[in-house]
Amino acid sequence: MTGEEPLTHEQIHRQIAEALASLVSDDPQTPPHPYISRYLAQHAARGHVLDDAHVPPSVLPWEKTTTVRRLLQQQTHPSDNQDWLRIWASIEPFIENADPLSRMTSLHLARHAARHRRQAPSSLPPDIARHTGSRAVPLWSDCAPPQNVWAVANPPLQALACATTTSGTGPTVLVSGDNHGLIRIWRNDGTVAAAPLQVHNGAVTHLLTLDDTLVASGGSDGRLSIIDVLRGPIVEYRRPQTWISSLILIKMPGSARLLLAAHSDGQISAYNTATFRPSEIPLPHFDDAPVLLAPVPGSQGQDDLLICAQHSAVSKWDGRRLIRLRDHQGPIRTLAALSRPGSYATSDPVDGLSFYDATTPDEPLARIPQPHPVTALLPVMLDEGPGLATGSSNGTIQLWDEKTRTPVGGPLQGHTTPITALALFVGRSRRRLVSAAADGIVRNWQLETPPPPGGLPWEPITAAALHGQTSSAGQPRLAVATGRDLRLWSIFEGSAHQLPVSAPVTALHWSQSQHEIQLAIALGDFSVQIYRQSAVREQLEHRGTLTGHLSPVTRMASIATGSGSVLGTTSADGTVRLWDLSDMQAMTSFGDHVLSVLCIDAAASDSGPLFASGGMDGKLRLWSAITRRQYGDTLRCDQHAINDVAFAPSADRSRLEIATAGEDGSLKTWDLSDGTPRRMLDLWQTDGQLSAVTWFRTNRQRPVLAAASRSRIHVWDAMSGSHLLEIVSGRTVTALTAHQLPDLNSQHDVLTAAGEDGLMVFALHLENL
Repeated sequence: MTGEEPLTHEQIHRQIAEALASLVSDDPQTPPHPYISRYLAQHAARGHVLDDAHVPPSVLPWEKTTTVRRLLQQQTHPSDNQDWLRIWASIEPFIENADPLSRMTSLHLARHAARHRRQAPSSLPPDIARHTGSRAVPLWSDCAPPQNVWAVANPPLQALACATTTSGTGPTVLVSGDNHGLIRIWRNDGTVAAAPLQVHNGAVTHLLTLDDTLVASGGSDGRLSIIDVLRGPIVEYRRPQTWISSLILIKMPGSARLLLAAHSDGQISAYNTATFRPSEIPLPHFDDAPVLLAPVPGSQGQDDLLICAQHSAVSKWDGRRLIRLRDHQGPIRTLAALSRPGSYATSDPVDGLSFYDATTPDEPLARIPQPHPVTALLPVMLDEGPGLATGSSNGTIQLWDEKTRTPVGGPLQGHTTPITALALFVGRSRRRLVSAAADGIVRNWQLETPPPPGGLPWEPITAAALHGQTSSAGQPRLAVATGRDLRLWSIFEGSAHQLPVSAPVTALHWSQSQHEIQLAIALGDFSVQIYRQSAVREQLEHRGTLTGHLSPVTRMASIATGSGSVLGTTSADGTVRLWDLSDMQAMTSFGDHVLSVLCIDAAASDSGPLFASGGMDGKLRLWSAITRRQYGDTLRCDQHAINDVAFAPSADRSRLEIATAGEDGSLKTWDLSDGTPRRMLDLWQTDGQLSAVTWFRTNRQRPVLAAASRSRIHVWDAMSGSHLLEIVSGRTVTALTAHQLPDLNSQHDVLTAAGEDGLMVFALHLENL
């Protein structure tokens, strides 16, 4: 006996974690021993030291999604600093098969975005800029906080439901349907439990839980399928040339529980839920148009009420006839039954969200205008009692108390695209709301702790532009617009100046000539406002307004000329317009694209300033600012829509190269030197369409291409086509530009990556890759 106190289990796990951490290499590209990558974080969690000091960041690129998420869920000590692990968990669902170098670079940028929003580099500790294993130097970030990403789905999901793997006792699983007709089964940690089921030949429009292991699915192919989550489809029916507009379970007079399926032609079919055979019961008849259904609970001991909505009318079926209840001012988009007898909720573009009682006169119990259209309704159970969850077109979710019809907490923010589906996930320990959106991201929310009301909502970024020297001191300035709010940031100083605008900003662009620097601001009223740098620091002077487009401007580009600069603008009105900024006059307009023009870039050539544009028609066209005509032949790129174009940087004006980023996910480069485009590189990636592309050269003049997709930025060698780096952000990037910043004291190019849910400015170091 030594008299020493025996170690507690926590102390033992802590010592094991410290011993394992000492064996981890500082280089994230060096794989740790399998035992370390598997158990280090687990021992740290059990020893209550799951923090930055005990789990080296270099081990995280080798961790797996399930491990990280499970550990974070187990932690209950708020004092624990889990910074690296939390950031890693937020981007891990997007990582897939990225190499360790790409993983550490992504982790480094994500941590900067989470911890140092709108902070100047000079205010940060020295170790923030560079990190072992990272190829990025973060300079400035303004990103929405990472929110509970549960899974990433490609293609995006359209319907959700929950089931169990064994009758009544198995773990809860999430069932999803996408717009390609695939049904997937997901575990509660966001991993796929089995191979996807190809059930429909079109989009899955509805999913409905029938029993513990049974789910009904409806699709745009008119097919109704009954699916066992363990065995796959077991029964199916189809009405050709229709799509299913609604699926419900209901107890109607004189019948057992029924499954009702409404079709786009106004027809309703009934099925016995014991045999899944068609049931011949009286059902209402409607016009040839989609119908929405809701099984509204009746009074105690009575059958359900069948509430139907078509166009702007709501009706009640009493088993024999259809009784018109009320007419809305706009077409009804969503309909849901609530828990109280006779009550239901609707949404339409005019009245917003409305609560009704089927037994009362026409007036609603409450009518609540909504700033954005409601795209999904789901009854939920809150701590306060029965409630309702609404998903909106701007990506926010709001919880409502059904009794008081008032909001519960503030909006749930995280998605930046319309909500496509909501589901209630009831696990063994807690209830979660699962949401899917058009961005392909699935998120889960704890219903027990909604955010407090009145908080500042995240405002999606609508436009951003960086210029190297736009202040009297030569400081880089970043223009960032969030709707009607436009701010000019000096990113190295951290100061900001607000510039008033009269309408939402749709695009921004800095233009520089030999004489002056100007900022072009495209507004939602179709105009472009031109400001020039004044002699007073931080101030811009309004020069004038450019008008002529019939839709908002989507992109802008400019090039310096001997007398000033020429600005090119594109718009959804199908035109490209050129403007002489020296006298603020329109030069010419090109309408050859016909469809929406999505992108534009400019370059100097032996033939004078040239502009390149691409759009929904999938064609690339060049325009001469000298002749004011099309230059060369039209190029059909075979990439579906052309989302972005970028000229290669070159001192040789006789050689022109351009890159096109396609809707099909391909990146192509073209040699335009002789006016006849020739394809040079054909690069592909696997995570959806490419939304932005830019070129830059390393300090050794190596040409590099960077292209953004749904959740990451791909970096390629433009000479060989080899893939160099993958920067995973989990955020959609819609604009990507390269710059030289003299204040950086570096020869490295700086990238600005901007999208609705975030903006990052960072330098890349690509030596030895």
